[in-house]
Order: sequence, then structure tokens, then C-alpha cells
Amino acid sequence: EEENDAMLGLLRSSVGNLAPRSRLPQLRRAATKLPLPLHMTTEEPFSTADLEAKLVELHKPGLLTPGGWGYYGGHQRARNCANYHGVFPGLLPGFAPVVELVVHLADAEGAEPAARAHLLYGNTLPAALAYGSPHQVRWGPPSTESSKLGDAVPADAPWTIVGLTFSPAYAPAMVNDTFLERHRIPPAKAPPPAVTTHVHLVVVNAPAGQPGAGETLLASDIAGFDVAAMRAGLFAPPSTLPREAAAKLDGLPDELRHVYVGYFCFQQKRGALASSALPTGRDWSLAEFAAANGLVPRGLAFATVLCGFPDKESE
Repeated sequence: EEENDAMLGLLRSSVGNLAPRSRLPQLRRAATKLPLPLHMTTEEPFSTADLEAKLVELHKPGLLTPGGWGYYGGHQRARNCANYHGVFPGLLPGFAPVVELVVHLADAEGAEPAARAHLLYGNTLPAALAYGSPHQVRWGPPSTESSKLGDAVPADAPWTIVGLTFSPAYAPAMVNDTFLERHRIPPAKAPPPAVTTHVHLVVVNAPAGQPGAGETLLASDIAGFDVAAMRAGLFAPPSTLPREAAAKLDGLPDELRHVYVGYFCFQQKRGALASSALPTGRDWSLAEFAAANGLVPRGLAFATVLCGFPDKESE
């Protein structure tokens, strides 16, 4: 009990006046739990309905409030959910998001539930809605968290925005009883898991928060994208499967794999990018592209896509 009270006191002092009294019972409950290592966590972090509703409210068109986004846990939720869904380290090494990246579905105004009008941090979207029309992308000014980075990126550095559909071969979000029967959970410091990607959009040399004013190196093909075909080609990585499980899945898509659509914004530390910086095709590595061109990640937004896959029992 004394240890719990001490931990609660630490939480209170670190949150200070930002935590209303109504949240203190939540903090006490959090203080009494010892979290698992992140790579073994099978429960989504920060998944309260109230917080999700508040983040949706902050993402409404016309609203970009970095103070409110940070107050309601935008920084922490974005990073923790990116870990949980395999965005980190599948697509990029983990980073601290410091801008509120807002991706609004152009034809989803009034959709229910409200989260289906946006890409947030792993919220679920039907494939028909996710790929029904081009997306509207924007981001706000850096929050107060950006002052802690110390990465010496000029304040007026141009920006890059990349949109893509991706599927990590492993993510904590995939872990359930079926997964545990087939796979070994990777050790915490294992190499980044394999990831399947299709890049939809690349815009570079954009002024802060204005992707429409940038230079389009790869035009968007998001509207009408055949995500079902991509989903049908996602197989379990044989190297992680016991022989018996591999035999059962031979030639069949792995229903445990998740598909995501997401956007990432970067500051261009080295200045303007030339068109020659773009890799060929649409299935290249986002991490390699960022490293090769001095791109510093600043924000992200992504959603889980619901799409069908062949029924193994019927074949």
C-alpha cells in the first residue's frame, strides 16, 4: 500500500495541475499495475472511450490545437499505439510525435461512429470507406514537446508527407491464442519485423502544414485501391512457424495479419528534395527513404482496415 501511495504521489507531481480530480481514480488504478514489456503487451494502450472521443473532437476539420492534443494524451497515444500495431519498428524506428497530423476522409462527413471520419491511431475503418476517395491531410504547428528533441532541424525546414498501406508480419495487436499456438513472440530487441507496403502518395518541399503547396513526387492512388488483392497475398512468415503450422498455412493467407492505411509527416533536415530522391515503384521501405534523405519524423495517423480474406475451411 505504501509503495502504491508513493507511485500515486509521483504521478500527481508529474501531471501537476493538468490532471483534473475526476482522473485521479484512473491514475490510482494505473499506479497499481505493473505493465508488461511493450513487445509482449496484448491489450491496446490508452483505449478509453472518453479519450478516443476527445481526440476525434480535436480532429474536426478546422481545428488544430496542439495544446489540447497534448493535454489529452496525443503524444503518448500516438507513440504507444504505433508500438502496439507494429508501426514501430515495422515501418520506422520509434519516435516522439510532436505535431497533430489530421487525415480526414473526404466522403465520411457525418459517418457513425465519429472515428470513422478520420485516421487516428489504429481506429478501424471498412475498406470501402478507407479507399473510397482521396484523403484530406494537414498538420498543426509543433507542440511544446518539440522543444525537447534537440535535433537541430531549422524551424523553416520544408516538409514531406507520405501515405501508404502496410501490413507488419508481427505486431502486439496480432497476439491472441491462435497466434501463440503458431508463432514465437519475437524478443524485445529483435530486428524489425518484415512489413508489406504499398506507397500511395509522396509530397515533398511543402511549407509547414500545407501539403497542397508542396511538390508531388508520387500521385495518390488511394481512391479505389484494391486492398483485398493485397490482403490475399499476405502469408505467415515461414521462419517463425513450427513445421506443422507452416504445413497447414502453405499457400494460404494468414488471417492474423492486419492491414493499415497511414500517413507520416517529416521535416527535411537537409533542405529541398529533388525528384531523383524518390525510389522506383510503390513497395519501397519508408525507413530507408527517410534515412537516405535526412527526413526527421514529426507526426503520424493510421487506421486498421477491415477487409476479407479467403476462407481456409471452404477450400
